[in-house]
Amino acid sequence: MNIEALTKLPVFKGIEANELESLLGKISSREVYFQKGEQVFSQGDIIHEIGIVLEGELNGVGVDLVSHANIVAHLSAPDIFGEAYANMREPMLISIEAQTPAHILFIDVDAMRKVNHAKLNENILMLIAMKNLQLSRKILMITPKSISERILAYLSTQAAIHHSDEFDIPFDRQQLADYLLVDRSALSHSLSVLKREGIIEYHKNHFKVLVRD
Repeated sequence: MNIEALTKLPVFKGIEANELESLLGKISSREVYFQKGEQVFSQGDIIHEIGIVLEGELNGVGVDLVSHANIVAHLSAPDIFGEAYANMREPMLISIEAQTPAHILFIDVDAMRKVNHAKLNENILMLIAMKNLQLSRKILMITPKSISERILAYLSTQAAIHHSDEFDIPFDRQQLADYLLVDRSALSHSLSVLKREGIIEYHKNHFKVLVRD
């Protein structure tokens, strides 16, 4: 485990390397590697660990009674996940799936409570607040009734995140449709219309926003 690299993660910000090395043992940390397509957590699981993405990309996916998948969240380094379920011991409403080979660090919430490390607790609270902001953005994206408005809301957010009007998104067409809660063919049609109207350009998952409000 590269302790110096871990000190640069937001979750361990402000914790010195020698202190972190000792802390990792106390909070029962463990590293796990996942292959593309593997499930890190499954819908219905009751978990006791928080996951920290060190490498790779994952999706949070919910499946309804008719097996329709809804991508709730996209995760990449240095995101954390599972913190609410691990603390509440509630069955997971979504699965966490590796979209690429992934390297995850897990920490046990019961061990973390016993240690009660002030800086670690502060960092995790800050990351939870950031995730709440991301959830608010998602709600704003899926609130518009028209698919074009949902697409533009999503792309506007991506442009802000990348500080550029040109960027790659982490989803293929089906995943983007699932994320925005729309039909894939309707999504493709709306993308074509937006491109024809000179509002956006795109090739596969690479987008460029040409018109901004």
